Amino acid sequence: MVLHISLLSFFLTIRLLNGQADEVRSNKPAPAVLGILEVATNVFIPVYNNKLMEVLTKLQRETITLGEVDCFFQDLTSRPNVLRSELQMLARLRRDQGEAWVQPRFEKIMAYYRVQHQAQAAGELLKIRDAFALKGDFKPMEDLNSVVSKTY
Repeated sequence: MVLHISLLSFFLTIRLLNGQADEVRSNKPAPAVLGILEVATNVFIPVYNNKLMEVLTKLQRETITLGEVDCFFQDLTSRPNVLRSELQMLARLRRDQGEAWVQPRFEKIMAYYRVQHQAQAAGELLKIRDAFALKGDFKPMEDLNSVVSKTY
């Protein structure tokens, strides 16, 4: 599940369509099978809302794991402005907590991805070292290759 603007737009569209569907349903008997609007309203939206609030709470408390960061935000790391906007939109869901946490969390997420990218590059260099039996001091690259863990 990636939290990005199009998914939030989808959520708002489902709410709008659900209001229109209520008008249509009032004139017809209940269906025996759930339609897409019923699935969205009764299954998707409640699950989505719960997950969204869980992610928000973990972001605010700094208890989110790197694995969860990967799951929710990885597609946005190449678009930092969108990631920052996404975090600001999440902050607005719980106004009483304010938005002061957004910038520090954004910086930590981006730093994590920079380190992850560098660790992947170090891993590739170590593969080249092994393939060509290169000699030298590769300790910094070995350390960097092993530094990215899935804890925040």
